[in-house]
Amino acid sequence: MIEKPGSTRSRFGTDVSELQNKINKLKNNSKSTDNESLKELAEIYKTLAQVHFRQSNYNEAEKQFTLALGAYTRIKNYHGIIFCQNAQASICLARGELAAAKSKLEKLLLLLKKHPVKELEHVVLNNFGIVHEKNGNLPRAVLYYHRSLALKYELNNPVLPSYTLHNLANVYFHVEDYSKSLKYNEMAHELIAETDDYNAQATIINGLAQTFVKTGELDKARKFYLNAGELASKANNLAQIAGTQAGLGKIEFMKGNSVSAKKLLTQSLQIFRELKEQENIASCLIELVRINQKLDPENAVQQIGEAIDICKLNGFRSILASAYELNASLKAIQGDYSKAYFFHKLFHDLFRETNKTNVLNQIELNKLSIELKSVKNQSEHLQKQAQKHKYESLHDHLTGAGNRRQLDEVLAKSWVLNTSQDKSNHVAMLDIDDFKHINDTYSHEFGDKVLQHVSAIIHNNIEDDDALFRYGGEEFIIFLRDKYKEHVEEVVSRICQLIENHHWQDLQDGLSVTATLGVANSEEQSSIEKALQVADERMYHGKRNGKNQVVFY
Repeated sequence: MIEKPGSTRSRFGTDVSELQNKINKLKNNSKSTDNESLKELAEIYKTLAQVHFRQSNYNEAEKQFTLALGAYTRIKNYHGIIFCQNAQASICLARGELAAAKSKLEKLLLLLKKHPVKELEHVVLNNFGIVHEKNGNLPRAVLYYHRSLALKYELNNPVLPSYTLHNLANVYFHVEDYSKSLKYNEMAHELIAETDDYNAQATIINGLAQTFVKTGELDKARKFYLNAGELASKANNLAQIAGTQAGLGKIEFMKGNSVSAKKLLTQSLQIFRELKEQENIASCLIELVRINQKLDPENAVQQIGEAIDICKLNGFRSILASAYELNASLKAIQGDYSKAYFFHKLFHDLFRETNKTNVLNQIELNKLSIELKSVKNQSEHLQKQAQKHKYESLHDHLTGAGNRRQLDEVLAKSWVLNTSQDKSNHVAMLDIDDFKHINDTYSHEFGDKVLQHVSAIIHNNIEDDDALFRYGGEEFIIFLRDKYKEHVEEVVSRICQLIENHHWQDLQDGLSVTATLGVANSEEQSSIEKALQVADERMYHGKRNGKNQVVFY
């Protein structure tokens, strides 16, 4: 499945006439050559191109992407440049122009090394996989698809990996491994089921329907095709609509309903001709020839000739094999047995070659599957190790609270963020009273246990969006995010009381532990550095005035 380049959602809307009006206004503006205006113009061209692409209007999409590319190039916006060049490669793929697509993608990979953009790298690798899949090099395609999927953990977009999973399903569909094909399509569908990307949903459901046809589950396939058709209509995607109609036509023919099958396939063929999608045109012609062998033999001869010409011109070998086989059958019906033999031999030679390629592909895919499983296991192990190291680098090993590094990161980002009405961010500086005495009396190891208990008490009494940090020694900082002052007073006072009333005797007879806290908020202190200083001063004020208390003001 070729990824439709990007979402058409933008601040400019998606109405074609409205977008065109905005372009005209910008071009007539005297400031239309400054960088901001050029960037805005490029974004509108790009949005307009995406609308046309999603509707399979490739000529107009190509024109608008070229205009967007020109504007992005003038302002040296490499994200936009890479996006538009990849979109042009996607258009080549949709038209079946594999050599042109490959050339563009090779240049893009070089550009991505200089200007890395993970989301676009994912799409480029996916498109490279499609090129190899279309050229019959399925193991190579799988490698590119897995390279693309390896980036999914860095992407916050479920649609992107869903396209790649669907393409993996297609690979296994080609080698008739329908269980794996079904598995990958189901994984893809699970990823995007809750999104509103109707194009992606329609394509993946279409893929599931095709697999059910191959496994003989025609009623289930029909249900999925109808669902895909509804989604394609919502997306106004003519290619998808035609694809679902063609699928339904095949099912009708398999059930013996030749007239309704012919009607559906003829409608699909007409749409594919308008869109100039050569591979789909050839596929529709083949299905119509199967029907017209009996209904309209003269038309069948004309259609098979056109299908053969398209396949030979574009290198659609598997469809060409079917065309040769059908033509041999047609010639035999006409009594032209020499030509029937000729086309049967062509079919046999091509089928043998294609079958040999499929067998080799299957062997290589099996080997590759084992290698990829090993790589995946190593990758998951490394990922877990990386997550562990990251956790350890941001947390105090003794208490599990965040460390100074995490404190700096979290508070620097969160302190000045806007809060809800009448709420503010708060920091509480907590210091365990007479902790040196505890260490000197019972040992430092015992003191560590006290720290762990205090940390647990705090953790259990703050909310998920709050945070606890060990500031050093016996000091902790509690960050209470976006809270009413009254709520903070209640929470911090409760923590102070819970520390005092904790069952410390379970650790050591006669042990008593208390803490003193000072609190500051973002309403009175806009700087986190100043807020920490104020909280620290208030905490020490509490120490001087008897300890075991909270000082708010």
